[in-house]
Amino acid sequence: MGIECEGLLGDADPVVAVQEVWNPGRFDEIIVSTFATGASRWMQVDLPHRVAKLTDCTVRHVASPPDVEPAPPGAPPEHRGLVESAMGLLRTSTRGRTA
Repeated sequence: MGIECEGLLGDADPVVAVQEVWNPGRFDEIIVSTFATGASRWMQVDLPHRVAKLTDCTVRHVASPPDVEPAPPGAPPEHRGLVESAMGLLRTSTRGRTA
């Protein structure tokens, strides 16, 4: 589409990553991509607004649905049956082996 853009792989903490590369004369806007609000811990700490405040730049937020619905807070983890767990271990321990 003729749009010039650049991407960088930065620190695992997005606020630190922005601080490390931010140069107001170099960037026109920042795009923050997260899971939807309920599934994103970055939205729980209001990441787009924190980045906007840090940079004084236009920040666009793009939210995508998670691949799997998150468990409700406080819900116990889903347990697999004994046979299913054992089969998973067998598959894992035999991968990469040749006969």
